[in-house]
Amino acid sequence: IAGRAGAVVSVLGATPLAKLEAALSPTPVLRTMPNIAVEIGSGIVCHAPTPAGVPEIDAFLEILAGLGSVVEVPEQQLDAATAVMGCAPAYIALAAGAIADAGVEAGLEPGLSARLVREAIEGVGRHLAELEPAPMQVAIASPGGSTEAGLEALAEREVAAAFAAAVGASLERMEGKR
Repeated sequence: IAGRAGAVVSVLGATPLAKLEAALSPTPVLRTMPNIAVEIGSGIVCHAPTPAGVPEIDAFLEILAGLGSVVEVPEQQLDAATAVMGCAPAYIALAAGAIADAGVEAGLEPGLSARLVREAIEGVGRHLAELEPAPMQVAIASPGGSTEAGLEALAEREVAAAFAAAVGASLERMEGKR
């Protein structure tokens, strides 16, 4: 397709723009990375800065906007952005499954437990558009209450460190594939 297409959109993970441009020259390349929620029009598509004056690239960005948010990220930060927005849905899904399973263990019907978790996560996502995570936790956790007890149990098990390690491991894997 080099030289035959007006432009190319890449969704190749851990593949720097310089490598793509070398392979596809003289065709302009838009390096992107979407997350899974683009399937339902609620995703994020991160992209490296675009070449100026390429109408095909501008048209691609307009099309991508129909899949959710489009965020320009400096090329050197695209892998980090991918480790956060691209991989995080899997980590959140893992947490959702574990919480739903715990609800079943506590006596809820599986379908109900799963629904409650899904809807709680949807609401939290909307709330996080206006509140930072730490103040949101404080707002939810009454002193001496059940949420505080749960947050303490998560802290004892270093869950925040485990999520940070997951992002780090994803980034390390991407850097190793370059």
